[in-house]
Amino acid sequence: MIINWLKRFTLTNVTADKKEIFTPIILFILACLPFIFILNGTFVSDDWDFLTQVAGPHQPLWRYFFTNYLGGTHGGSYRPLIVWFFAAAHHLFGLHYFWYHLIQIFIHAANAVLLYLLILNFFWPAKKETRFSLAVISSLIFMILPNHSEAVAWIAAVVDPLCAFFYLACLLCLLLGLKFAKIKYWLYAGSLLLFAAAIFTKEMAMSLPFVILLFSANYFWQKKEKLIKLFIAVPYLVILAGYFWLRYRAIGLFFGYYGDEHLHLGIAKIAAVYADIITSLVLSDKLRTVFSLWLNKNLLIVFIIAILLLLAIKYFTEKKQATAWLWLIFLAMLISIVPVMNFGINLTWVYFSEEGERYGYLPSLFFAIIAATAIIFIYRKVKNKLALKISFFLIIVLAGSCLSGQLLIKNQRQAIADALAKKSLQSAAAKMQAGNYRGVLFFGLPDDYHGANIFRNGWQEAIKFYLPDAPVMLAPFSRTAYEKNKSFTVEKIDSGRYDYASADEAKLILAKPEFSSPDYSTALYNYTYEAQGSSNRYFGSRLTVMLSPELAIQKNIALFFWNGNDWNILTTN
Repeated sequence: MIINWLKRFTLTNVTADKKEIFTPIILFILACLPFIFILNGTFVSDDWDFLTQVAGPHQPLWRYFFTNYLGGTHGGSYRPLIVWFFAAAHHLFGLHYFWYHLIQIFIHAANAVLLYLLILNFFWPAKKETRFSLAVISSLIFMILPNHSEAVAWIAAVVDPLCAFFYLACLLCLLLGLKFAKIKYWLYAGSLLLFAAAIFTKEMAMSLPFVILLFSANYFWQKKEKLIKLFIAVPYLVILAGYFWLRYRAIGLFFGYYGDEHLHLGIAKIAAVYADIITSLVLSDKLRTVFSLWLNKNLLIVFIIAILLLLAIKYFTEKKQATAWLWLIFLAMLISIVPVMNFGINLTWVYFSEEGERYGYLPSLFFAIIAATAIIFIYRKVKNKLALKISFFLIIVLAGSCLSGQLLIKNQRQAIADALAKKSLQSAAAKMQAGNYRGVLFFGLPDDYHGANIFRNGWQEAIKFYLPDAPVMLAPFSRTAYEKNKSFTVEKIDSGRYDYASADEAKLILAKPEFSSPDYSTALYNYTYEAQGSSNRYFGSRLTVMLSPELAIQKNIALFFWNGNDWNILTTN
C-alpha cells in the first residue's frame, strides 16, 4: 500500500523507479537519527502548562477556538489545535514522554519528506534527474540545519514542526491539484483544510496565502496560462480573514502574543529579527549570539549582505530558464518570517543562548531549497575542472559536518537539560514529601541550559503532578542559568534574611533588580542588563532574600535554594 501511494505522488506523469520510491523512506530515517539523544528526555518548562490544561477539568475542546490556550480571553497565545494535540497525546500516552518525543521527531522527518515531494513535483528544473537531485539535496540540508533542535527536541515547541507539516502538505496538495485534473477538486479541498489546520496551529502560517499567490502566479506564467486563474488563492484569503476575526474575538489581538502584544514596527527592529533568524539557520551558541548582536549594532552590514544576496541570485539565474525560481523561493522565505518580525529575540552577551531559534524552523524549508539550488548551479560551473570540483566537494563536506555537528551538540545539550529537569523535580517532590512543610518557597530554579529549556515555566504545575496535595508553594522569578561545574551557595544572615550567590561570582542568577511582595522581597547585586533581552533579563551574581516579619516567625516554612546540582533547604523554625 505504501509503495502504491509513493508511486502515485512521487513523480510527475511517469512511473516512479525504485530510486524514487525508496528515497522518501531513506530520507525519513535519516531525518530521525540526529534526535535519538532526546527520546528519553522528560517534560520541561511549558510542557507542564499544556499537560495541566488537558489533564484536569477543562472547557470543551471546540471552545479553544474562542479563547487562548489557557481558556482566557485577554492576550496570550491563540493556537487552538495545539491544545487538541496535547489532549489527544495525553489521552493516548498519559505522562509517557517517550511517545511525545517520538511523534514530534516523526513530524519533523515527515517535513523532510514533504519538502522532497514538493520539489520533485514542481515545474523546475525541467529535467527529471536534476529535479530529483535538487529535491534530495534540499531535504538533506533541511535535516542538518542546527536551528531545529529547539523545535524538535522541546515538546512544547511541537507547534513549529506541526505547523510546517500542514504548511507543506497544503502547498503539495495545491500543486498536485494543478497537475492532476481528475482529482483536482479533492486535492484543492484538502489544501484548504490543511491551511486552516496550519494557521490554527501557529500564527506563522499567516504567510501561506501570499506564498500560494507567488507559487501559483509563477506556475501559470511558466505554463503560459491566464493569470485570472489566480482566483484559486481567494478562498485561502477568506480563511485568513476568518482566522483574524476569531483571533481578535478570542484574545483581543490581531497580531502578537503573550511575549509582545503590540506592534512596534521599525526598520531597525525588523532588520535585526530577520538577521537573527537567518543567522540561526547556520550558526549556533556563541557564534550565533556574537554575530547576531554585531549585526544588530551594524544594520548597514545587514543591508549590504541583503544586496549581495540579491546580486548572487541574479548571477545564478540570469542565463537560465528558471529565472524566477530562486527569486520565488527567496521571497517565500522572507514572507514566512513576516508574522514574527515584531518579536524580540532574547540574545545577550552575558549568557549565550539558542533561545528563539524555533522561529526559523519554517523559513529553513525555503533556505534549504536556496542552498541546494546554489550547490547545483556551482557544481555545473566546476564539474569539468578537476581541481575546482575536488575543492567544491571538500567545502560541501566541511559545511555539512559543521551544520550537523552543531545540531548534534545542541541535541545533546537538550538531553542534559531534560535530565536536570527530571532530577530537580523528583528531588524537590521527595524532599517536600519527607519534610511535611506548611509552605515552600523556591529560589534559583534552573531556567535553561544555553537555550535548552529546564524550568522557566511550569514548575508548580509539575510539582502538583507528583504531589497532588503539595503545600502552599511560591516560585518567585529568581532563576539560574545552568552551566556545567558552576555552583551556588546560600547563607542565613539573620532571622528571615538569606544570601544566595554564585560560588565564583559568575552572573548566572536571573531576577529583577528589586522585587517586593507581602510575603518576601529580593534584591539582585552585581547585575548586568542586556537591552536585547526581555524585561526580566537581568543577570547577577548575588541575590538577597528577605522574608516578611509575619512569614519569618512561621514554623516549618521551607526555602529551597538550587545549588547547581540539587536543593539546599533552610527552614524558618
